[in-house]
Amino acid sequence: ARAPGTGTATSRIEWTANDFTVVNRPDLQIIADGSGTVAFADKKLLLAGKISIDKGRVAYEPTRVGTLSDDVVIVGQPRAAPDARGDLPLALDIEVSLGRDFRFSGEGLETRLGGKVNVVTTADGSLNARGTIYAVGGTYFVFGQRLDIDRGRVIFDGPLNNPALDVVALRKNLAVEA
Repeated sequence: ARAPGTGTATSRIEWTANDFTVVNRPDLQIIADGSGTVAFADKKLLLAGKISIDKGRVAYEPTRVGTLSDDVVIVGQPRAAPDARGDLPLALDIEVSLGRDFRFSGEGLETRLGGKVNVVTTADGSLNARGTIYAVGGTYFVFGQRLDIDRGRVIFDGPLNNPALDVVALRKNLAVEA
């Protein structure tokens, strides 16, 4: 097929997933439903649709090895290549919903997650997101204390790597709640 008025060849596939196991590892399990399209036009892969992750488990274990910042230069070693986001041949427009049974554990946080985020690729190739992921119940262990999460939200309204955090976690059932 050709894109209307362009003379450029395109391909388009419609997809549907029901109880599709995306990943099934001990530390990461994702089972999803969804539908959408995959197309190829103007030398880019276009992926659009809606995905609902009805069951998921994420057991986050951070790497203990430190890494240097991107702006650190080591004498005698080549400089890192500049960010080439604009050359990414992928355009996304995906709505991701966290459904009835998506759980996260790691870094002291144990909670069920819910919410919806729409991820899109901008003209310069960067990823933007709009939506909110929220904690449903859950606890946070820090400094030897167990905190109950009253409100926990990660709010996306712009670059994917720069969300806003809205968190209230309290020590409860003590003489003094803090």
